[in-house]
Amino acid sequence: MKHFLEIEYKSLLNEEEYKELKEQFSAFSSVVQINTYFDTEDRSLYHQNISLRIRQISDEFILTIKHPSGEHVQEFNAVLSDNKLSTLIHHPLIEKYIFPHISREIAILGALTTFRVTIPYRQGILCLDQNDYLNQTDYEIEYELSEGYNNDYEGFQLFLYQHGIDEKKAKGKFFRFIQALDNDNEYVCLP
Repeated sequence: MKHFLEIEYKSLLNEEEYKELKEQFSAFSSVVQINTYFDTEDRSLYHQNISLRIRQISDEFILTIKHPSGEHVQEFNAVLSDNKLSTLIHHPLIEKYIFPHISREIAILGALTTFRVTIPYRQGILCLDQNDYLNQTDYEIEYELSEGYNNDYEGFQLFLYQHGIDEKKAKGKFFRFIQALDNDNEYVCLP
């Protein structure tokens, strides 16, 4: 299990900004991530600003729990054997960090697919993301600081300025997914 304080800055991009950056950084490799999100039917985690997902990259499944910690986010990660709900609900991280906050009625909400290009930058990495979910697409740039660094907002601002991008602050993918899901009034609840 890994545990760390996630410090990142993000901005939504329009499609043109995304395409320009993707072309500029085309030498960097990309990866496909499938994020399967979980919550209770009444969105108990969402309302507490806690996100719960299993991220699949190739054949690897990573359980991630994120919850607020001051201005930043505490993140807990563990490798799983699959992305099944039955595997998730019996994991010790869920017992320790999720069930004290909610009922045990966790459901699969759905998936968000991210096409990510990762670029080394200053004190961490830039992640150029195209996110497809619930019949929509959004684009964003994230600057994730490496462990041990606790601030480089000016570095993020510098990157945006150098590329002629106005910052458009955004909530995390989980929260955007939930908002889109609830606007569509669709809900997948598996036993």
